[in-house]
Amino acid sequence: MVMWSNLTEDLRFVLRVLARRPLYAGTAVLTLGLALGMNAAMFAVADAVLLAPLPFRNPEELVIVGERHAEKGYDQLLAAPAKFVTWREEASSFADWAASASTRLDLTGGDEPLDVAVHRVTPGYFGLLGVELQAGRGFLPDEGRPGEGRVAIVSDRLWRTALGSTTDLKQSRLILGGETYAVVGVAPPGLDMLGRIDVWMPLALPSWDSRVARFLTVFGRLRPGVSTEQAAAELDGLAARLATAFPATDAGWSVRLVPLRQRILGDAQLALVVLSCAVLVVLAIACINLASLVLARTMARGREIALRLALGAGRRAVGRLLISEVLTLALIAAVGGLLLASWGLDLVLAGVPVDLPRIDKAGVGARAAALTLSLGLACGLTIGSACAVLWRRPLPAAMLKEAHAVGLSQGGHRLLRHAIAVEVALALVLLIGAALLLESFVRLRRVEPGFRVRGVLTVPLSLPRWRYPSSRSWAELYGQAQAQLASLPGVRAAGVVSHLPLDGSSAPFRFLIEGEPERSTAELPMAEYRVAGGGFFHAMGIEILELDPSTNPDDPTRGGIVVSREMQRRFWPGETVLGKRISVDGPEGPWRPIVGVVADVRHFGLGSEPRPTFYAGLDADPWPAMTLVVRSDGDDVPGLASAVRTRLQALDPQLPIARIVPLADLVASSLARPRFNLAMLALFAIVAAFQAMVGLYGVLAYGVELRLPELAVRMSLGADRRSIVLLVVRQALAIAATGVALGILLALGLTRFLRGLLYGVQATDPRLFALVSLLLLCAAALAGLLPAKRAGRLDPAATLRA
Repeated sequence: MVMWSNLTEDLRFVLRVLARRPLYAGTAVLTLGLALGMNAAMFAVADAVLLAPLPFRNPEELVIVGERHAEKGYDQLLAAPAKFVTWREEASSFADWAASASTRLDLTGGDEPLDVAVHRVTPGYFGLLGVELQAGRGFLPDEGRPGEGRVAIVSDRLWRTALGSTTDLKQSRLILGGETYAVVGVAPPGLDMLGRIDVWMPLALPSWDSRVARFLTVFGRLRPGVSTEQAAAELDGLAARLATAFPATDAGWSVRLVPLRQRILGDAQLALVVLSCAVLVVLAIACINLASLVLARTMARGREIALRLALGAGRRAVGRLLISEVLTLALIAAVGGLLLASWGLDLVLAGVPVDLPRIDKAGVGARAAALTLSLGLACGLTIGSACAVLWRRPLPAAMLKEAHAVGLSQGGHRLLRHAIAVEVALALVLLIGAALLLESFVRLRRVEPGFRVRGVLTVPLSLPRWRYPSSRSWAELYGQAQAQLASLPGVRAAGVVSHLPLDGSSAPFRFLIEGEPERSTAELPMAEYRVAGGGFFHAMGIEILELDPSTNPDDPTRGGIVVSREMQRRFWPGETVLGKRISVDGPEGPWRPIVGVVADVRHFGLGSEPRPTFYAGLDADPWPAMTLVVRSDGDDVPGLASAVRTRLQALDPQLPIARIVPLADLVASSLARPRFNLAMLALFAIVAAFQAMVGLYGVLAYGVELRLPELAVRMSLGADRRSIVLLVVRQALAIAATGVALGILLALGLTRFLRGLLYGVQATDPRLFALVSLLLLCAAALAGLLPAKRAGRLDPAATLRA
């Protein structure tokens, strides 16, 4: 009870003292609260995306296994069915396997048709993941055989919207692709991190013998105690044996194994780790500033503390008061930081890329609150204890004789200057990192994607198989659709394509070149394959570089093949390709003439290099799922989208038009993560630099206060005001220069971790290092001007008389 009474009394005293010093208390709370709030918001994001466990059983055992061919540049983490069978039967490092293949189907029976994402999976898929269905059952082994009953498991989202959240699934049916499927289960929420999935169906292939078509996403579960390196070594051994046994199809192909967590997070993991470290740097700078502020305040109370000691107060009691004061400030700052984080997190989430997994779960909850309060307590206890230590050996009598506040010793003031130099160094590291990301982002924005962005709308479609059962019907529908859209007022061109740039899809095809020696399948050249019809190139603004005179420029792929410039350079360097023939169907297949060459397109991101690509015509190889492209010179995007939807629904009311997306939105989405990384690191760097400059100003102002008698003597002996101002500014620059030198050394070692986030700029770019260092030195000079001007305005006579 005595201890509790003492603590209560101390708290009341501290609150009265702080109330009498609102400027000091407000500055301290703001300094630490801002940093703690930023840490809380960043932790909320990192906790949801990085730290929270994946919703699978023993997720560290789950991996994705795919094939790659280094020479051909193929690395899509997909596998052929025959490889999956071999791995499942012979790889002893794995306890279980599953595979999936994605497609899209139309869901009918409701008010309007919907386009849904479907994953066809092997029966053991949910068991391998260790996922418990929230209703119904999983797939039975027999349901993975061709011709078995049509059953489906739906996502939590589709269950709520299409099935009304019913738990009685006996009568639940879905019409997908014109066929009726019985709903046998409901997946739990949270599986969207594997990609947007609406429906799961059994994967029933007519044959698992194919070694060429690589379209399966393969999941493996490692046996307990087996590392990814051991498993990869075993699979590499199998790949080598298969390459010897099947040289025509498997030669040159190896295996790539990626932990599922890494596959889901991608480069978001590196970005969030970097940003989390950056916000901790901001907190470290804030703590140094708070320590400086508290130390100066403690020195200013020297006579008061000495009086307490002289009147019999124990040093422990005085130390307890000092610690209580700082702890109170830290706790208020922590609470304020949590409030700031709760408000600021909404702003952060507004700029977060939508493809960041589980970002919708981010919130300032109990974990973030506990961390923030713990950090606040740790900062307050550390700083308060350090200040309390200063009063272990003071002599009250000596201090009582002082007329002014007690000052730091020469060594103490030197330590304070060194601490500010460290602040400057840390701020410089963040500023250099932000400058590198800014330069990278600017370069990325300047990349020419190879197509026109403004005024282009895209309409992805997946034709209902029950209405369009044949390739001929697909070609007719898409041909009619693009003709109808091209006739809309204000539309300059319309076309159709199988794979839209920047949509993340890949379709690498092998091909034969007429006249070249016969090769095995594994040795055939490979390039990205696209089906493009109508005015696709004009609608996308893809420049046609060469065109056979007999070819219709409004539909150049009809009757022939159009290749990209990169494909021409790769396979026919220095040659004219017009008139040459290739085949994608083997030596007996139709040989298609090359009738044109178009500019390269960055299909897989603005930061990726163009790949060899060839385009076939809609008449030669129509697909059921393609994307219509419409180009207009007007700026009325909503009006054009409405007209496009109306015209397509008039053509066929059963067409599932899920979305109409401006191409500019796709480009913006591809830049969303770099933009978010830049915005966050720039914010942290600016706050860090501001706090460092505030700290520098505080140290200089405190130093000027202590040196007023000395400066008065200098002026009395003939020093002019300009020299006094320069003296203080030089001191500011000296501290900042020390920090800059240290910061450059730190940045040289740390910016290498940013390499995975940079495009077109070196992590140690000397130009950016020099520019940021110069700007920070200029800021330091400005921070030193205010105390310097005060020093220059002092009255020597009045100061010496005081």
